[in-house]
Amino acid sequence: MDLLLSLFCSIIFLHFLSVNSRDSPPLAPALYVFGDSLFDSGNNNLLPTLTRANYLPYGVNFPGGVTGRFTNGRTVADFIAEYLGLPYPPPSISIHGTVLTGLNYASGSCGILPETRLKDTRNPCCTTWLNGTLSSIPFLEPYPNRSEYFFWDAFHITEAACSLIAARCITGSSACVPMNIKALVQI
Repeated sequence: MDLLLSLFCSIIFLHFLSVNSRDSPPLAPALYVFGDSLFDSGNNNLLPTLTRANYLPYGVNFPGGVTGRFTNGRTVADFIAEYLGLPYPPPSISIHGTVLTGLNYASGSCGILPETRLKDTRNPCCTTWLNGTLSSIPFLEPYPNRSEYFFWDAFHITEAACSLIAARCITGSSACVPMNIKALVQI
């Protein structure tokens, strides 16, 4: 119950931060994102790979629908962009001009080493291949209470988990070190 209350408060907190940041100048000039599928905003859609999230149920809660994000909605990077007052960094591969507010270079499955695979696959929010051990099965409806789940599929976290992690990176003291994002933008 404490996790749900914390998660709810984090989502409300980030919502108000994003509303306030639209009316004021950005806290940072740009946001550049590097990472694996936990941060990919659609780069893999344009790469010759089978590791893609360009189908439902991925993106079921994202305002624009399916984008290539490996979650049901926004990623941690999306929440951080909202806090900073910036647009979501677009997939770098999709850009052919200059973007001054940042780019997303993350690509799904780039963290393929054994030390990056998650071990807890007991409670995915979606019906997945091989009894919860792989990605979600295309076009099946996800569980209705998906905001209560930490894992979206066997490897990826839900939008609710992304919100919680982002809130801790923005104002917390242990998720992002040596300093949180709020302290970083004040430098």
